[in-house]
Amino acid sequence: MKLIVGKEDRTETLGSEIRRLAHTRHRRHKPDWIEPEFSALSLTEADSEHDYLHKMMRLLRYRDGVLSMPFYIPRRAGLRGLISKLIKIFLWKLLRYQHDRIGFQQNLINSMFTNMLECEIAEREKEITCLKERLSDLESHIQKTESVQSDS
Repeated sequence: MKLIVGKEDRTETLGSEIRRLAHTRHRRHKPDWIEPEFSALSLTEADSEHDYLHKMMRLLRYRDGVLSMPFYIPRRAGLRGLISKLIKIFLWKLLRYQHDRIGFQQNLINSMFTNMLECEIAEREKEITCLKERLSDLESHIQKTESVQSDS
């Protein structure tokens, strides 16, 4: 990172302070209620495509809902920022029932899509297993036929 202020390189004087503030802000706004195993980064630990799909489905199941619970509302400095924040909090409380209704409908749609995707994955796995069994039967049949032909 290179910081130029007034045509002067201020990376040394401002860089560490900006990094410290960014780190503090990142820690403060990071949701504490998400466990590490439900993080999207857990997908990088998948060993195979099969494992990846199962981890992805677990994440989808965990995150397919829209929540309308209260949340942190950042504010600007000063009286104007405080008044703005209080108005936003009041409006959120006043209009939350509309968000809950829309969120309920969206949750139904999300869960149906998640169920559909889960069924699709299960069906494909079943089909792949069946095809692998047929292939192994064909290979064993071919090997038997070749061994009979080579004996005669």
